[in-house]
Amino acid sequence: MDNFYKKPNDQKLKRGPKQKASVEAEKATEAREIRLKAHNNWPRAQESQAERDFAQLLDKLAPSIVMTPYPFLNGNTEANFHRHLGMLIDALDMLPRRPDHAFDLCFRSLDELAQELTKKGTITDALNRLGSHVCHSLSSAQSWKNSIDKLSVNMPKVSGRYLAQRLLDVLDTQNDPLKNRAVTVLGGPFCNDFFKKYRTDLPSSRSPEEAEKILATANNRAGEFLSLLMSSRAPLNIPPGQETKYAAYERLDLSNPDNVFDQAKALSVMLSLLAYNARNERVHGSSLSPFRSSKASLTTYASYYFQFHLIYAIAVGLMIESFPGCGDSIRWNANVDENMGKYHSVFGPYSRKT
Repeated sequence: MDNFYKKPNDQKLKRGPKQKASVEAEKATEAREIRLKAHNNWPRAQESQAERDFAQLLDKLAPSIVMTPYPFLNGNTEANFHRHLGMLIDALDMLPRRPDHAFDLCFRSLDELAQELTKKGTITDALNRLGSHVCHSLSSAQSWKNSIDKLSVNMPKVSGRYLAQRLLDVLDTQNDPLKNRAVTVLGGPFCNDFFKKYRTDLPSSRSPEEAEKILATANNRAGEFLSLLMSSRAPLNIPPGQETKYAAYERLDLSNPDNVFDQAKALSVMLSLLAYNARNERVHGSSLSPFRSSKASLTTYASYYFQFHLIYAIAVGLMIESFPGCGDSIRWNANVDENMGKYHSVFGPYSRKT
């Protein structure tokens, strides 16, 4: 995941390919040295540049600015409720410095709660079903829709780019777990059109630098489309003269109401495709510690804080549904709204970068 977290810098963009490669090599060397020192000199702290940047950002703010916990009521004495509450406390203890660990701990709670509420035996099936269940089968469905809207509109661009590249990497493979989930959530025709429009096949004559630039541009465009799709709840108005631009890919035409995501599908995308895939990559060790990568930046924090807010909010909502007397959906709605406001206040400029 860390491959996408690259802090934009106008000066660096003006450098030639060789200079850029040299700078990136120096940063990679520095990051490797810091990781070794962080391990060998423990418990003495050895922070990466991204960690230092985030610490400086926090110095300007009160730690509580990053989130406000949902105020549970003292109305449920079930041991299982307090077990899940303990998971959320463990997650909060990771803040403000490690939103990635907070995300992991909240996911444990969501994993169990989603399977129990949807009566599905696997986390894959539960996450696929959860959006439809909470938006159509609960008396609190409108509160769920409101919270999903607030979460999806704040999905950072870097998360859209991450998901887009992961999808483009697997949509032409056989029996890949992410591809299978994507076909289930998005539908085969959408996946086919998305792949055809945004997949870039590079001729062998391209230099590595040219290929990297072309692929980055394609991934950015695909990510921007996914971000737009997640934040739109009504058909788009197509400017006159641009109709043919959208007609070539029928399932990507957002002027067609049938192609616009409702809240149920938006939640399925955020949970089953974005969060679940990020969690699996972390569990299986297929990515570096995100904040110790040479390409880490405050955009990295924006991405992981969004994932934490997403999973925390949904876990709390599921606890309210599962344990009567611990809270209500109206106050939960207000808490999600408050936390997304805090997220925007802290990470707004960085959430709009790729």
